[in-house]
Amino acid sequence: MNSLWQKVRQRAANPSNKPRATLPEVSPAQATPQDWETVIAHRMLPRSDRPFGFVNSVPITTIDEERFSLYTHLANSFRIGAVAELLGNSIRLLLLAIGEQELRELLDRYMSVMPPVAFPTDEALGFRQFMDANPLPVPGLQEMLKFEAALIEAAVNNNTTVRATFTKDIDAMLADLAAGKLPGPSSDRPATLLEIGVDPVPFVRVSGTGFQAESSFAGANRKCALAR
Repeated sequence: MNSLWQKVRQRAANPSNKPRATLPEVSPAQATPQDWETVIAHRMLPRSDRPFGFVNSVPITTIDEERFSLYTHLANSFRIGAVAELLGNSIRLLLLAIGEQELRELLDRYMSVMPPVAFPTDEALGFRQFMDANPLPVPGLQEMLKFEAALIEAAVNNNTTVRATFTKDIDAMLADLAAGKLPGPSSDRPATLLEIGVDPVPFVRVSGTGFQAESSFAGANRKCALAR
């Protein structure tokens, strides 16, 4: 399915002004698995990402529409689950800041404009990119998204040390979120370049020190271990 999504996205990215030929219509009984796969992949893409001029080659019935709706619901549930699991603290911060209903609407907007991807890690990084392009005035959100995205990148690429500059005390933010409250000004800190990696063991440390300050980054290091 993901390979089909990729194919139709490539066609959508290069729309032609020329009218496309209508695909020859076949009855549902005559439709091949490839016919159905193409139609399903097309219908489950965000509308903005669907190829221009596509015409279903298989007649769609009311029952088919109900099935497409179910497929979409299942796919969206998987996508939300991936984001919530891998960006758990960022989602918790959003929940505290904007509430459940607005968070659901935000996730719906994300899925309406961002096509599905093959891996949960890519889904989480895609949500981070979406939030970078559509920032919200939530204190600390960009820092937490940056931190959790760095954890994912380091875990996916075992030998990679990710470096990023932070102006928030990540441990203080994690403690506030664990207590069910929004991070306050006390989590502010001078800009600090951190190194995040998982080889040979998960670590978060100040760049250039060669060691991790366990007392300063205890919560961050635990989060790094969980991401792996």
